Amino acid sequence: MAIVRKTLKQVHAAALKADKSKLRVPGDREIARQIADDPDTAPFVTIDMLIAPQNLRRRLDMTQEAFAAALGIPVATLRNWEQGRNAIDPAVRALLVLVARDPKGAVRAVAIQSHKHKPYREPLDRHAAARRAMTTSFSGGWTARRNDS
Repeated sequence: MAIVRKTLKQVHAAALKADKSKLRVPGDREIARQIADDPDTAPFVTIDMLIAPQNLRRRLDMTQEAFAAALGIPVATLRNWEQGRNAIDPAVRALLVLVARDPKGAVRAVAIQSHKHKPYREPLDRHAAARRAMTTSFSGGWTARRNDS
């Protein structure tokens, strides 16, 4: 890109060619009106609206029973949240944020003993049997010390 050098007079002369009526800054009311008139503009949405259990469940096209089962909570608890009877605690709020961001991944991570998912099991530990043997009583009434560190 070439460097163009201009004098101050040339810069001022070029600025005068602009139509100042087109450079008018709209006010807040006019901006709000333009947004309301434009059908392509997304509506104003807060995080609370996104993670509201009823909105989230409907967006995922799930019944109350299916959504409650996917989250591993009682249906009555979900109904109380949706009807505003009970407040949502911070841990559940964080879970709902995760579900809103990645529904399939979050539901897969939370799945608790459903017919589709097997429960998590600890990996086999080949030294577990030896540790159990060291902590059991022997015939002489002696119990080996357990070293937890």
